Amino acid sequence: MDYAALINRLSRRGLFRIKPGLDRVRQVLADLGHPQDAVPSIHIAGTNGKGSVAASLESVLRHAGLRTGLYTSPHLRDVRERIQIDRQPISLSAFRTTAQALFNAERRTGITLTYFEFLTVMAFLTFERQAVDVAIVETGMGGRWDATNVLAHPALTVITSIGFDHVQWLGKSETAIAREKAGIIKPGSPLVSGARGHAAGVITTTARREGAFLRQIDRDFQVHVDTISWVRGSQQVRYRTRSQEQIVSSNLLGRHQADNIALVVAGLDVLKEKWNIPAQAIQDGLAGMKWPGRFQLWPSAAQPRSAPMPIGSSYVQCLAREVCRREKRPPRCNNVPTCTS
Repeated sequence: MDYAALINRLSRRGLFRIKPGLDRVRQVLADLGHPQDAVPSIHIAGTNGKGSVAASLESVLRHAGLRTGLYTSPHLRDVRERIQIDRQPISLSAFRTTAQALFNAERRTGITLTYFEFLTVMAFLTFERQAVDVAIVETGMGGRWDATNVLAHPALTVITSIGFDHVQWLGKSETAIAREKAGIIKPGSPLVSGARGHAAGVITTTARREGAFLRQIDRDFQVHVDTISWVRGSQQVRYRTRSQEQIVSSNLLGRHQADNIALVVAGLDVLKEKWNIPAQAIQDGLAGMKWPGRFQLWPSAAQPRSAPMPIGSSYVQCLAREVCRREKRPPRCNNVPTCTS
């Protein structure tokens, strides 16, 4: 089957079709030999920022010498962007081969996965076959019933900021949504949380109940934006705990991204107990990380010397407007454009 025909076959499953529950995914994974348990994992949930955190962690760990697997969604141009090895989308041949193995597993089990479930299982199987050192896995929606929530013992769990998203599935209050996101918290797995307000209370209660060691933003670590340059597209962030302080640079812009950078640094403090992560890898990994379409600065052809224009995905349009409100002098934010995948 050629690639175009394969994508068409997958798309017929419905890109946004949702079937709550994990039994289907678990049965297919069992048929394939439980590939999700083959490599250490990092599991990330939240309303905004989880993709930025995932990509930043991947970049640092790769700079530290680890072979990385990255699973995120959605994609911008090609579905293979969702499954990456050392920050490169899997090859056409690997995608076809892995997809065929999964079609065979579906036939053996009599199960037809949804589009997202299929790609999630593909990611786990790819990471096992590619023998990655660590898999960084972003949830698609929520947490408790998300197809990625089959990771039994993550090396690290991260929950980013929590707000109102997918309310028809996750609940109509911040507390209800937080409960769904908290579903990825696992007994004994360390947790870093960027939730605030009522959501933070839900995360703290769940972590205590599950016996997960929690590092909470504003309580266990703080973050402050030292400098930000909209023209150069970089900012310096000061990360502080009771025992240390460090300044890191990143091309993720805005105060909301400062929180995400802090979550990354806090998570790396935990992961240092498992892997050797030099300080230089943290600096280089954060400074060199690329994450297109997430409040990305786009040069203006009409005004090449002016501050670049920020663009972002339609999903974060409301966030972009909020960023423009919070920043003291943001560039050209009266009409924030969007791009969609």
